[in-house]
Amino acid sequence: MITLLAVIAAGFVLALVIRHVAAGLRDREAIKNPPVRVTEEHGWTTVATTPAPLPARVTVVSWCLALPAGWAGAALGAKVDAHSPLPLICGVAALVGCGVLITKLFKAGHDTTRLVQRKPFQVSAQGIRLPDGTLIAPGQIYAIRRGNTQSGHTVIVGGVGVVAGVSQAAAVTAHLLTQVSHTVEVEHGGRATVLAGGLTEAQANAVAMEVTRRLPGFQR
Repeated sequence: MITLLAVIAAGFVLALVIRHVAAGLRDREAIKNPPVRVTEEHGWTTVATTPAPLPARVTVVSWCLALPAGWAGAALGAKVDAHSPLPLICGVAALVGCGVLITKLFKAGHDTTRLVQRKPFQVSAQGIRLPDGTLIAPGQIYAIRRGNTQSGHTVIVGGVGVVAGVSQAAAVTAHLLTQVSHTVEVEHGGRATVLAGGLTEAQANAVAMEVTRRLPGFQR
């Protein structure tokens, strides 16, 4: 029991250290890559976004789920030599390894759900150019809309028609994820294409404004 408590304590100390280092790296990354970057070249505006970071609660949940792995590692070490530091070493290693792995898996899963887009798109009076080079002419665009992959709430910011659907978050974590799950989409040809995702509301507003102000007929 004492070994298990030591593993948990050591693991969470390491988790705090890792979180502190990660926060520092995130801050430096935010300076290099602001939330929304807009550049002009040859009549085209390139819009790039930095996805909003996930809530700290996601990391906490990940490390809590890793606790059984730490216990199993400590138990395995105790079987080999219960009177040495091996149980503590094996337990901490298993806890940290599993915690990091689950955190990465959670991040990848949430980024997919949030429709995170890593590549920038371009917009001008000629239309919207997607990252793959596809050009959507203004006449093909029905609407530019802001949505949210967690709440289901959609707001039309340019075009014709109103689409809305609201669902309530079932937990605090879901509510926090909602705050960083905003998207900006373009409706064209009977489908919707995500231009940017995994955004805060402020980021989504900025991206939508950059798009609608440059498309003919979409200015509010």
